This record gives sequence, structure tokens and C-alpha cells, in this order.
Amino acid sequence: MFPFVMEEVMYRLSVALEKISSNLKIANFAKDELVQKACEFMFGRLDQIVHLDELTIHCSTNRNTLNNRFMSELGQSPISWHREKRLIRTSELLTEGRDTITDIAQKMGFADSNNFSTAFKKRFGQSPRNYRKMK
Repeated sequence: MFPFVMEEVMYRLSVALEKISSNLKIANFAKDELVQKACEFMFGRLDQIVHLDELTIHCSTNRNTLNNRFMSELGQSPISWHREKRLIRTSELLTEGRDTITDIAQKMGFADSNNFSTAFKKRFGQSPRNYRKMK
């Protein structure tokens, strides 16, 4: 209603933002809170390489604790988990078919397209080019 009452507008905005944020929950990757925190951090950075030191600082822990908890919760190291999620994301980008393979590799933080192709083939059993053709 006009004239606007600033307090009422701010209240309505805060309620709307609260409803929006409650609908945007991060996926649950793990039951372990430390592993979940690390996964959320890495998942938000699929387009770049995450180093273990950076991850341990973010999670306020040490390498051994983080690695051991990841292995018991998810059966792989944090860096392996992150690489897996990055490769899955690249497979999605390949099927969308908009960018070149080199562009996708760069967009997702791989050093070069050869490095990307090698990792992709190891994970999916075929080259990115063949994967794109098959999908």
C-alpha cells in the first residue's frame, strides 16, 4: 500500500528471504558434519581445483582427520570426491552441447584439455568427444 512504511517493507522482505533460503537447502552428502561441511565447500567450487590445505583450514581440522572421516563416510578421499563431482559436472556440460571441449575443460578448472580428456576417459571409459556423440 502507498505510502510505504519502511519497517513493514523490511519485515516483508526478511520473511520472503527466509522462505526462499529454506527452499534452497544444500544437498546432504554425508551424515558426518565435518564431511558435510567439506563437501559443501568443494561442491561450491566445482569449477576450480581445491587443495587439501585450503579445505582443512576451512573445516578447522587436519589432513589425517579429514581423510579418515571421508574414507569411513564416503569411501574415498576428499580430493577424489571433488574430482568425481567435477567430472560429473563436465559430463553434464558436454551433453548440453554449447561449449567446445577445450572451453569446458577451462571452465571447470582443468590445466588443459589433454589433462581433462585423460581424466574423463579414465572415469567414463570414453573420450569427451565420443561421450558427447553418444549422448
